[in-house]
Amino acid sequence: SDVCSSDLSILSRLNEEKNNLWYLYCMAHAIHLVSSKCSKKIPDSIESFLKSIYKFFKNAPKRLAKFDDFIQTMNAEIKKLIKPAKTRWLSLSLSIERLLLLWEPLKEFFIEMKENDKVILMNNATTLIYLQFLNTFLRKFNTINELFQREVSEIFNVKNEIAKFYYTLAI
Repeated sequence: SDVCSSDLSILSRLNEEKNNLWYLYCMAHAIHLVSSKCSKKIPDSIESFLKSIYKFFKNAPKRLAKFDDFIQTMNAEIKKLIKPAKTRWLSLSLSIERLLLLWEPLKEFFIEMKENDKVILMNNATTLIYLQFLNTFLRKFNTINELFQREVSEIFNVKNEIAKFYYTLAI
């Protein structure tokens, strides 16, 4: 059943009996909806690229071991790629952040492995710019979202954080 958006909703039925009810939307859900709507402006190729990088190593222990060895020769820290989530756009933030941490080692590895399709996308400045943009803004969306999901309410912090968030989006 619909909670509040139609004439047959739970809220409208309760308001028939008590006319002074208010419904406060879940702010975490609202923020997720805003970020999802914004994500529709990002080319599908960016999310496909993220998934293709993850799939390249998924269920391929030899490739993953080769990549780990490759990272060690570069004296870089070994970190696993994080699977991009299908259902929550905000959770892509972790996947993007990890990919950006491993950007150069991955690019060099794909060159060595002759994975030309991935090298082409990684050499495309637009791909990197979109990922950096998403990394920055999804982190900000996540920070605000976490404020509304805390067990202990910190209402005094929420106002300041939301003001900073709106200011960041407006720039």
